[in-house]
Amino acid sequence: MAAEARAAAASATSLGAATANAAAKETSPQHKSSKISLLMENDADEKLSRSQILARKWLQSTFATTLVGGCILSNTLVMFVQLQHLGSIADASLGIDQTGTWRSADSAFMIVEYLFGVVFLVELLLNLYAFRWAYFRQIFNVVDTIIVIVTTLEVFVFEALALNMGNVSLFRIFRLAKLARALRIVRTMTFFTSLRVLMAAIFYSVGALFWSLVVMFLMMLICAIFLCQMLHEFVLDESAELATRIWVNNLFGSGVKSLYTVFEMTFSGCWPSYTSKLVKEVNHAWAAFFVVYVSFVIFGLVRIISALFLKETLQQASRDAEVMVRERTKKTTRLKQDLNDLFDEADTSGDGVLDMDELDVMLSHPKVRLWLGELGIDSSDTEMLFELLDDGDGEVQRDEFVNGITRLKGEARAQDLVPVATNCMRILAHCKVTRQCCEDIAAKMHMLTLATPRERHPTAPQQAGKARV
Repeated sequence: MAAEARAAAASATSLGAATANAAAKETSPQHKSSKISLLMENDADEKLSRSQILARKWLQSTFATTLVGGCILSNTLVMFVQLQHLGSIADASLGIDQTGTWRSADSAFMIVEYLFGVVFLVELLLNLYAFRWAYFRQIFNVVDTIIVIVTTLEVFVFEALALNMGNVSLFRIFRLAKLARALRIVRTMTFFTSLRVLMAAIFYSVGALFWSLVVMFLMMLICAIFLCQMLHEFVLDESAELATRIWVNNLFGSGVKSLYTVFEMTFSGCWPSYTSKLVKEVNHAWAAFFVVYVSFVIFGLVRIISALFLKETLQQASRDAEVMVRERTKKTTRLKQDLNDLFDEADTSGDGVLDMDELDVMLSHPKVRLWLGELGIDSSDTEMLFELLDDGDGEVQRDEFVNGITRLKGEARAQDLVPVATNCMRILAHCKVTRQCCEDIAAKMHMLTLATPRERHPTAPQQAGKARV
């Protein structure tokens, strides 16, 4: 598209060239956001075969995504069962458990690994065939592709090579990459909406997490330095009890010890275990310090950080297009179902339409008026609401009632007000033109009323003379 615009601009005038270049710049992929390009992906410029279109539809279907997600979950469970089998082998080698092991387990697990490897490889090839380079627009797909390639090499190449080399444990490290595929369930299976939003919020909260940890580290470092310096004299005091001095030295004797103790005290929630002995056996003045630290850092700062992550989660949930569309669809479906039920209750005659009397009886119920008021619909005037729902035949059909209430609910939106404002401007322009024409006609009429009969009819005497002749 951009190339065609530039080609047209080369043979056009300067104004046309500037316009074409501006249009090309606006429609170029570099000037589109990644989210919008994914939501409004246009494949009109791609020459897709029928098989590619069918492959895309199948891969994007609920059945395919659920099937792939189930395979990923099953593969994760098989890995867990395999580790349980390896644990039983380790117990038997140590003489802990003599119940024995499953002799054919290795062969069975190898067959299952081959099957999952083939399934994941075929799924990757289908995605590459259907979406081609567009498949790599999402970073998650790139990571998933790397994982599939690594696990495929591990199953079909590295494991056979390890068997020949006699070093199987070295190549089993590659199996850890398959654990990352379990996270793909969050994206592929639609009923993991909350978990997917949470993972996305964690991803977008990396920056906030880093700076939050920096602030917490600085606060803990200041506290650790203060505790280590103030308690150093107590550790060296030979008049104090030896057991208490050893306890204080083990927890606050050096910078590293003090920092780790403050870390446990801050995040483990068992800060009384570290503070009560200092207050009771070292000095009661430490109570004031720990009251301030617990109140402002452990209670205040930690909860502020928690609120920050909650804010990021809610923002991510509101920005998530899939969740937003799904929630809007659910609300619309639920509203239409409620409106259909309300229509059935209001249609006392059973003829499938509502007249003025039936609508008035329905609106006489306080709960119905309250519910319509929650939707933003004024039900105080039955005639006005009937006119808004009726298409002119004097009756309100089921579709007219449901679609009309759906359109009327809520406040006036911009897309409703802009056409009204535009039409008002057009009517105002026509009114100005009409007013100008009326003023011109009035001025001419006024001039005619002030003119003499001769001026009104300059050819009248000549016509009279010709008549006498």
